[in-house]
Amino acid sequence: MKNNLLILAFVLCFISGFSQTTGTFKDARDGKVYKTVTIGTQTILAQNFAFKPKQGVYWAYDNNAANVKKYGYLYDWETAKKLHLLVGIYRI
Repeated sequence: MKNNLLILAFVLCFISGFSQTTGTFKDARDGKVYKTVTIGTQTILAQNFAFKPKQGVYWAYDNNAANVKKYGYLYDWETAKKLHLLVGIYRI
């Protein structure tokens, strides 16, 4: 009986506490569409940005341009702060 109650409690917590929805975000700068996940009231990107800025410090993973499609670009802190403001993302 105790095990059944424990399993029931776990299932209820899992269903109510970990619900998530998926969606998309279109980057107006280049038209790329990124997957998003909403957990509770917070929406986050499920993919890394693959936006190539005109200025700033950025690079491809392992310095291999073929990795941009899978991993997006990596940005230094100053470039990331400037880029997220351009698309209306308020936390990075």
